[in-house]
Amino acid sequence: MRLKLARLNITNENESASVRPCSTSSKSHAYILKLDSEHDTLKLQIEELKAALEHAQMLRRRKIEYDLVAEKVNTLPSRAELEL
Repeated sequence: MRLKLARLNITNENESASVRPCSTSSKSHAYILKLDSEHDTLKLQIEELKAALEHAQMLRRRKIEYDLVAEKVNTLPSRAELEL
């Protein structure tokens, strides 16, 4: 979703308020375009970081599960001990 910004002049003439669009200069228009571009870039970067975080969390859960299973396996007697 993109936000469009408009500059307004609000004046009070004889107790009646009027609102007129203000002419935007090319500098302010360029600034708005730059902000919009940065917003899109940051939004994409956030999505990529979220995906990387989810992947790292999944790997961590797998490692913890693996460590629990390995701990249980290491408590069992070895094959050599079982064959005696």
